[in-house]
Amino acid sequence: MKRGFTILELLFVIFILTVGIGGAFYLISQTFWGVSVTKNRLVAAYLAQEGIEEIRNKRDENFLKGTPSWTDGIPQSRTDSIPLNNRNFTRKITTSSDTDKLIVTCEVSWFEKGLPQSLTVVERLTNWKQ
Repeated sequence: MKRGFTILELLFVIFILTVGIGGAFYLISQTFWGVSVTKNRLVAAYLAQEGIEEIRNKRDENFLKGTPSWTDGIPQSRTDSIPLNNRNFTRKITTSSDTDKLIVTCEVSWFEKGLPQSLTVVERLTNWKQ
């Protein structure tokens, strides 16, 4: 009676272990990449919200000062470069106005692992004092 494993059995076990460990490492690396992307999307959402709040604050400031037009001092377009988390985020705020409405679009863009990413938020501000 022979005891032990044949070479074929050992190669099969080594192959199964390699595939299993390799799959686990791939899954871990994809999880870390996903966490990084999610973190940067959250930062971009906060930057977009901050950009819209800046325009909203300017509108409210105009009401408090009693300026003739509620859109005085609100730029039609502005671009900021914001370095955060070893990334360079670019925030572009554009506005277009109607008689009683101001449409604010805030686009935040950045690069993640060499791929361009962006997040856009649109807000409609009204002349609430009328």
